[in-house]
Amino acid sequence: GFKKYLTEILISTFNKRTFVLSKTNWEMQDIQKARFDTKLSKAQKDFFEYAANIGGYRSLTDFVVSSAQEKANLIVEQNTRIVLSKSDQEIFFNEIINPSKPNKALLEAANRYYESNAK
Repeated sequence: GFKKYLTEILISTFNKRTFVLSKTNWEMQDIQKARFDTKLSKAQKDFFEYAANIGGYRSLTDFVVSSAQEKANLIVEQNTRIVLSKSDQEIFFNEIINPSKPNKALLEAANRYYESNAK
């Protein structure tokens, strides 16, 4: 699903072109680059550069992009978990309020369970 795709993306750069390689389908897709500019205080820039340096990042840009990507992944994952949780709750409570009739396979499994535990 979407969550698995997000967590399994590998990014590589070759000749100033970025490609996405997903473990789920192993297809290479050419991704266009976009520019993102921001203004920050000198103190913030110096602090971020210090963190990037001691963190082993090649550049301030690599540090900022990596940090933003990690935070974005966390936010999307939390939001997806909440959405799925609400959906799961609706399904669960709907089954309690309006239970489905058991199908043949479920009835057979229940009979085997009762027979094996009746001894």
